[in-house]
Amino acid sequence: MGPVTSRVMITGLLLLFTLASGIWLSHTGKPINVAILTIHKLIALAMVVSAGLTVHRLSKGADLPATALMAVGITGLCLLSLVGSGALLSIGKLAHPTVLSTHQVMAILVSVCAAVTTYLLSGGRPW
Repeated sequence: MGPVTSRVMITGLLLLFTLASGIWLSHTGKPINVAILTIHKLIALAMVVSAGLTVHRLSKGADLPATALMAVGITGLCLLSLVGSGALLSIGKLAHPTVLSTHQVMAILVSVCAAVTTYLLSGGRPW
């Protein structure tokens, strides 16, 4: 297993841990458990940093196709929306059902976009 493959796997595991901690957080009810929220945010931050570093290293090693770059951009925008909706939810006073629905849908969309981006960055072949 090469260094890029292990970085991708670490990023994927961090994404799964972020989703799991988010589900755990949602089942704790109101008021939001600060400890679980902090764990969720730290894992999400580690995942974003890991993904950014992985994409940066991949882009230095080879010319990436336009579709892969577009997928990276779309995934980044989805992540930004996910972080924004999560921030609104963590404030508590702005926890509108629409924001919660947006956060839940964006979590699924980021997962799908990340899988497609990984596939495209690998040159259309499995790792």
